[in-house]
Amino acid sequence: MTDYEGLGIISKDGKRAFSGVFVDQGLSYEKAKERYKKRRENFLRGLKHPAIIFGIDREISSEVWHSLYTPINQEPLMLFLTGINQSRCALFLDPKEKKEILFMPKRDPLKEFWNGAMLGLDEDGSNIVKTLVGVEDVRLFDEMPFHLAKYIDETELNVLGVLLHDGYDVKNKKAFLLEDCNYRNFQEFKTNMEKRGKTLHYRNILEYQFSKRLSLDEVDIHNMRKANEIHSEALVKVFKAMKNFNFENEVAASLLQYFYSKSPKQESFSTICAGGKNATCLHYVKNDDPLTQGELLLLDSGLKYGSVMNDVTRTFPINGKFDPMQRILYEIVLDSQKEVEKKVRMGAILSDLDQFAWDFIMGTLEERFVGLGGKYKLLYDKKPHGIGHLLGEMIHDGDIFRNYQYIPMEKGWVVTNEPGLYGYFEIRLDGKEYAQWIGIRIEDNLQVMENGCVNLSKEIPKEIDEIERLMS
Repeated sequence: MTDYEGLGIISKDGKRAFSGVFVDQGLSYEKAKERYKKRRENFLRGLKHPAIIFGIDREISSEVWHSLYTPINQEPLMLFLTGINQSRCALFLDPKEKKEILFMPKRDPLKEFWNGAMLGLDEDGSNIVKTLVGVEDVRLFDEMPFHLAKYIDETELNVLGVLLHDGYDVKNKKAFLLEDCNYRNFQEFKTNMEKRGKTLHYRNILEYQFSKRLSLDEVDIHNMRKANEIHSEALVKVFKAMKNFNFENEVAASLLQYFYSKSPKQESFSTICAGGKNATCLHYVKNDDPLTQGELLLLDSGLKYGSVMNDVTRTFPINGKFDPMQRILYEIVLDSQKEVEKKVRMGAILSDLDQFAWDFIMGTLEERFVGLGGKYKLLYDKKPHGIGHLLGEMIHDGDIFRNYQYIPMEKGWVVTNEPGLYGYFEIRLDGKEYAQWIGIRIEDNLQVMENGCVNLSKEIPKEIDEIERLMS
């Protein structure tokens, strides 16, 4: 085996053996290993008690009715600390003893015959996990209860940190607990410990891991910039080729073909490619309707690069030219987005920006559209969705109920800025009637800084004149 300045380790025949199960962030594997090691050291320093972190407990394709290839599907904290991207693994950390134990499955040749190379312990004792991840103590996942029960006795451990998505939904004023892979792993672990007579006090490390994980470092920001650079190139190609497309899926295919050619990790989520009235459905993914000249097309898509993901939306005219009504409505959304961007900085509150954005849109709609005689019917009451969300190892990162929107933003967070307008609009301008169902969303990715923000997607065209020029 030799190191490779790209994705993972390659063999003598040049194959990237473990790129599917180890994410090296585009670094050489030695640099990636050192980066994950420093992350674990930093995580240990602030940890108040030992903790166990689990990976996903099953492959995405394990359901009998469902077969889906997703290049990254790991629990974000496990991915953050190890780079491992496969099921049935766990990481034990003890800050007092400065101890780390990684539990991995045994290599299974038959399973690898079906699904490809995996990380694990070999029958002959060789262990590629140590080489890649840099954890010296690697043990069998199936023997984890035995090893940890023994460790508990030796160290008199009585408090253990676990990761559970529980807490309080501020908006709806109720407690919640997500019964995801973390919950299932915890229940199985707790049962195994009780069978061995070990009664532990469990402490949730949810908030602590967010404090370590959500502020992206230089490597992550570099990868997110790269994702946005590729995204820009892909959208420019789409703009220039629109006259050749007749269906929504043809547009999506053109975009994704470029994504797939530039990143082995591919798309962040299922692309939304919605023409005309379809754009008023926020999570439209059917993508099979014919395109209608004179309507707008909303294209919401994202690209994975390394372990981070971008999320960008652009709305543009199918025939390459905004009509007067579309231009008015589009500029309302665009101006709202620009005003929000001015307010994004460390310490700002996302929920305050949310309120500001929708107040701005509604007020400007009355002034610039209704003031000219326009009429409209929205499909919601003032606010269709949040103004933004966190980006990172997950496309919607942070706590699942987005309680982070009520606390001051931290330096290094990356948030989306995505105002929108959805409904039926009609107006008479210069003696001509315009009436249409329209959905407009414009979305950028903003890196939070001390005194402002950096727009990581600023190169992706969104000004009316630039879009029309590219499409002409």
